[in-house]
This record gives sequence, structure tokens and C-alpha cells, in this order.
Amino acid sequence: MKKFLFYITFVALAMYCAEIISYNDPNILFEPTAYIGYGILYVFFIHSLITRKVTKWSTVYFYGMLVGIITEAFLPKVLFFGWDSSSFTFIGIAWIELFILTFFYHPFFSFIVPVFIARKWLNYPFALETKGLTLKIILPVAIVTLFSVGNAYIEGGGQFPQTLISTIILVTLIILLKRSGQISDIGLTVTTRKYLFGLAFLLYGFVFIVGDVPYGGRLPELGAFIFILIYIASVSILIYRELPEKYDIKNVQEIQIKTDEVNYKRNIYVEEIIGYIPDLNNIKVVLGAIAFISLVIVGSLLPLIIAPAIPVVLIVILLAGMIFGCIYFLRCLFRPKVYF
Repeated sequence: MKKFLFYITFVALAMYCAEIISYNDPNILFEPTAYIGYGILYVFFIHSLITRKVTKWSTVYFYGMLVGIITEAFLPKVLFFGWDSSSFTFIGIAWIELFILTFFYHPFFSFIVPVFIARKWLNYPFALETKGLTLKIILPVAIVTLFSVGNAYIEGGGQFPQTLISTIILVTLIILLKRSGQISDIGLTVTTRKYLFGLAFLLYGFVFIVGDVPYGGRLPELGAFIFILIYIASVSILIYRELPEKYDIKNVQEIQIKTDEVNYKRNIYVEEIIGYIPDLNNIKVVLGAIAFISLVIVGSLLPLIIAPAIPVVLIVILLAGMIFGCIYFLRCLFRPKVYF
């Protein structure tokens, strides 16, 4: 139960950052299926960050790309058909949505931000360094939140009560995690990971095949589907190139004896048991929730005279992020892997 609470708290935090901060889906924390669709990916990815002791934020960025590609392609199929019927598509791909969602939005809001918050303020045992990154990560979130929430209210689509209740749910989970005490083992066994992978395969396959297809009632083109699979494989290769070797110190002696006997060295991958002791300040959590709600209120009170400028500002931010993400992706793709 404690291990479940550890993972479900991160899933709720990540969905909050991905869907509620942007006011895309303020009801997502009330949707059980969302916890499965997003949750399976998050469980795999944060388990990898912890057990592999990942120290590079670029790896977090690539995991966020996978979150964007997989969820947006297989669930709402936005990468194939776009946000609405007027979206530009070419050879079965909505290219603008693909670049914005997979190079900027999801890597940042769906993974970098929740991992940063979990590491810095919720004591999740990531090996990532957060010193000096608070303004670089939290300030853009505050700016985008201010504009997106204000725009939603001005257009009459504000859903403040749902956001408030979602915030209460998230804070409750965090406090329960704090009260749970020491968690002896947060690692996932090989068997558990196999079952989760099978569940993910069935879930995404089922929704992709029988789920609602927007704007036309047909499945994506085969060529576009193959392109998305290649895209997923490319990002997965980048992650593999950046992951440090898995190493378990408790087996060093046994490994050394065996290698001495056969005079042969090889890489050995073993399971690692990682404990977790929650060490977060409840007051900080509550103050953070109050600060976010205050930001929502301020956003909802933006003067009507600046309403026309809001979409323009958002477009500029998204395009800048898209360009930066493309350059960074290509740079990493052609950079040789360094072994230590």
C-alpha cells in the first residue's frame, strides 16, 4: 500500500502539471482511466530514473517526449488529426501539434516540472540536481498558467471549482505520503514490470483501435502510424544512450569471486532494493497550493483589454519551445555516447 501511495502521488502530481495547470482538463484527477493511461508510463519512467540513478535532465526531457508521443498519438490521436478539424495535416500527421506537444509542452509540463517538484520539495529519491533551477523551471510555469487561466476565464471556460478540488486531492495525497512513514522498498520487480508492460500494450492498443476517432471517423493512415512508431523508437534509443549502467553494490563480492574463477569480466544487471523516507514539510505543501490558487484567481481577473494579446503570447512561447526542442533533439541524436 505504501509503494502504491508513492507512485500514485507522483502520477497525480504529473497529471496536475500536464492537464490542470494549462486548464486543458481540470477534471482529470476525477477520471480513473486517466490514472491508468498516464500512470503506467509514469511508473515505468520514474522507476528508471531512480534505479538507474539518472543525473542528466536531458534524460528527463526525452522521457517527457515519450509521454507526449504515446499519450497524444494513441489516446486522443491528436498527432494524427490535430486539435480540431481545421488543423494542418500532411501525410497523415498534424505537424504543428506534433512539434509543440512532443518537443515543448509534454517534455516540460508532463515530466520535467513534476520530477523537479517531486525531487526538490517532496523528497523523491532522484539523483538529479535541482540547485539553481527553481526560477528556470517554476517561473515559466507561473507565466503560462497566468495566461492560460486568464484566457480560459475571459472566454467563459473557467473551471475554478474543479481546479480547487483537484488541488485539495493532490495536497491530500502528499500529506498521506508524508504520514506513511518509511517505505522499505519502492522498486518494481521484473515480473511486475512485465505485467505493467502487457497492461499498457493492451490498453493503448484497445483505445487506439476502438476509441473515438476525431474529425472523420477513420483510423490514422498506415504510413503515419509507422512514422510515429519510428519516432518512439528514436527517442527510446536516445534515452538508452543516456542511461547509466545499472549497478547493485550488494552483489559486488559475489560477482568478483565468479569473475576470478573464470577470468572473465562482463556486465551484470541485477535487481536493486531502494527504500524511501518521506521528508517534506506540510506547511510548504499547503502554502504552495494557496499560491497556485492565488495565481488562478489573479489570472481570472485579467483585464479584458489584454485578451486579444494572450493567444499571441502563448503562440510565441510555444513556438520558441518547439524550435529549442527540435535543435536539442537533433543535437543529442548525432552526439556520440560517452563512456566513463
